[in-house]
Amino acid sequence: MSSLWVLGLGASVGYLLFKRDRLGEAVERQAKEWTRGTENRVTNETTEGIKFSDIKAQWRYNKDDDQKKHFNERLPESEVTRLAAGEAAIAQSVQAFEPEQQKIQGFFLEGVPS
Repeated sequence: MSSLWVLGLGASVGYLLFKRDRLGEAVERQAKEWTRGTENRVTNETTEGIKFSDIKAQWRYNKDDDQKKHFNERLPESEVTRLAAGEAAIAQSVQAFEPEQQKIQGFFLEGVPS
């Protein structure tokens, strides 16, 4: 009876070794295929699609972008202007109420061992 267990254990080990070899070969084959595809990437030549330099050439920075980044792009320009003016008015009223806002330079944790 114990010989059957040893025979089964041997067959299991053999199967696992066989699967490990096949898996290793598959990984090596995929790695070779991946490195073969990097030749075009080294020269910055794409075989298809659009280049990043083309995208960057189309992108333009506008000083209004900072003001409008909080609004939905489908919002009409008149609404954006009205809301931005309201925001500026609120900022001015805060500045009038607290003329000198001190910046936080750090904090102190009392009772924390250093």
